[in-house]
Amino acid sequence: MRQGRWLGLRVGLVVATLLTVWLPSGAFALGHLELSMVRLNRMVQSTDTGGTVCFTPDTAGSTSSVVVTFPSTFSLTTGTGNVAVDTTADPDAVGSGNLYWPSGANALTNVQAGDANNGAHTITFAVSAAMTLTVGTLYCFNFNPTDTSVLNTGSTVGDSLEGSVATNLDSQNIAFSVLDGTSNWDQVTVSAVVPPIFQFTLGAASDTVPSSGNLNYQQVNESTGVSVTVHTNAKQGWVAWAKSSNQGLQSTAIGGPTGLIGSVPWAASGGNGVPTLLAPGSASNYGLAVGVNVSGTSTCTMAVAPEYNVSAHDGSPLGTSKYAGAATANFQQIGGCSGGTSNGDSLLLKERVTITSTTPAATDYTDTLTVVGAGNF
Repeated sequence: MRQGRWLGLRVGLVVATLLTVWLPSGAFALGHLELSMVRLNRMVQSTDTGGTVCFTPDTAGSTSSVVVTFPSTFSLTTGTGNVAVDTTADPDAVGSGNLYWPSGANALTNVQAGDANNGAHTITFAVSAAMTLTVGTLYCFNFNPTDTSVLNTGSTVGDSLEGSVATNLDSQNIAFSVLDGTSNWDQVTVSAVVPPIFQFTLGAASDTVPSSGNLNYQQVNESTGVSVTVHTNAKQGWVAWAKSSNQGLQSTAIGGPTGLIGSVPWAASGGNGVPTLLAPGSASNYGLAVGVNVSGTSTCTMAVAPEYNVSAHDGSPLGTSKYAGAATANFQQIGGCSGGTSNGDSLLLKERVTITSTTPAATDYTDTLTVVGAGNF
């Protein structure tokens, strides 16, 4: 009897061994992925999102699908092919995908639109033509790239919400973090203030008429000119004004009206804002002429005030025109730039003078022009 019992036990052991040898292969667990990650586009609770799936297989072979399991707290809209995919490694075309995806990633080019299943909390992405995967190679693809309502992070906040990534060959558990959007956020609000800027520069503090030598009664004498240059972020441009302390060139040594080469009158040629045509030798006259220099990067439009816009009347460049506007005791607009910002637009302000053969001789004829500007914010 004792011998029989031992025989039965030995037979049982043999049978058990045979059963383990012939168990179907599908009963074994999948291998583990070397690496897996799911990057969500948004991590705040109750927010529609898409993301990126990346994985590195550890088992050689082909796969017909990639299944991403999301936390049970997430909400999915069940549907066939309702989760769009994209395999663009670098949508911004700035770094060949090395920054948008992990460095060295390859597009899972055969991946198809996913099927969402809210009951199982999975999205199954078919891989056409049973794509053969290379062990140790990192594969990535984007899903639901426009963050439609097909996937929502749900209202549960946590930092260890479980999910997984699986192919036909390997799988890997992963964790998701969902933030409350109150004490923890996934977005940074960046704010800044651009201050009003108005940079006003005169090219020189003095100007001589003519630019070299003495006044000549046989010509219209003209100074080199002083530039008025403006850089401003004022949305509607800028305006410049000028006024004259003497309303002419005054000689202190001579004094009185005799020692004054007076300003041309305002709009002397008839019609408001029309400059005066100067005639050599016919009278002692003093006036202002203004031209423009346009910067190619400004968005405003330059213009000279009609009283001083000498080139509008004879079509000549500022250097040869014989017109001039009044030098007044109070500020008058000489020009400016309108309708946009200014990146170095400038006016060129010149003084023009005629004398006669009887204008009293003196070396101290002078005037002081005050030139100011303002941005039109």
